[in-house]
Amino acid sequence: VWVPVNAAIRGFRISDGCVCCIDFSEITLNASRAGIVAPQPNVQPNAWNSAARPWVVNAYGQIFQWTGKQWRRIPGHATDVGIGANGAVWIIGANKVRGGYGIFRWENGRWVQVPGGAVRIDVGPDGRPWIVNASNQIFQWTGSEWMIMPGLAKDIGIGSDGSAWVIGTNEVKGGYGIYRWKNGVWTRVSGGAVRIDVGPDGSPCVINSYEQIFQWIGDEWVMMPGRARDIGIGGDGSIWIIGTSKTLGGYGIYQWAKGLWKRVSGGAVAISVNPCGIARPVPVEGDPTAPSEGGSESAPSGVSPGDSR
Repeated sequence: VWVPVNAAIRGFRISDGCVCCIDFSEITLNASRAGIVAPQPNVQPNAWNSAARPWVVNAYGQIFQWTGKQWRRIPGHATDVGIGANGAVWIIGANKVRGGYGIFRWENGRWVQVPGGAVRIDVGPDGRPWIVNASNQIFQWTGSEWMIMPGLAKDIGIGSDGSAWVIGTNEVKGGYGIYRWKNGVWTRVSGGAVRIDVGPDGSPCVINSYEQIFQWIGDEWVMMPGRARDIGIGGDGSIWIIGTSKTLGGYGIYQWAKGLWKRVSGGAVAISVNPCGIARPVPVEGDPTAPSEGGSESAPSGVSPGDSR
């Protein structure tokens, strides 16, 4: 990882655009003119701060994070969720606004709304989201405002290396055209899909309109077993899907492990995988992310996305 030299860094983000996940450890990066000596992290394991912790949204708009053994409820309501390589968490809320639904970031234990509306979201390695609104327009958050990007999209995925991919709006076999952001333009690649997420090396996985799953390897699509409705990839390359088997809360949730899809408890409709971030839920009064009046089915109380007990 190329970083500023002779600097002690604590947390996740390195300001020159590189990101590393160091689990709240502090590392000192030493270098000479010839190059950088490999950093030696002081690892402090934290169950809430390790790789591949997915966040899901269920059919009732409830938000959950996987602890490794069970689902933990996060305050608020959402229709989509996105997590950056620095651990930043953003959601598309359930409150209707112009352009789709409200946009929120997790900050100091609560959801803080930013201007605008969207229907799909993913987050770059610097914690800045990209969104697609109800008109299929693409925007990137600059830190203080939305910057419109060229093109139109149905879905978007950002890798932890900053690679941006979209599902376009041109109908093709399997859904819509697939594009990656390269040299300031959207470059078409083969295939068609309806959902996308991007791995740490910039290679995406997609789901097509037949619910088939494909992974981009080299310069071609390789089909994976199983079927899915949404997909998320962690900073360690782990792959999670929302399957097609109906269950309370939406559809079954699965993790790719040793060449098979391993079922975990619960049900959901959207997923994003947390590479290294942590959220400590606190009660939120006057939830700003809540569905607009009459806009969503009421949810059962519970501690998992698919089990109200």
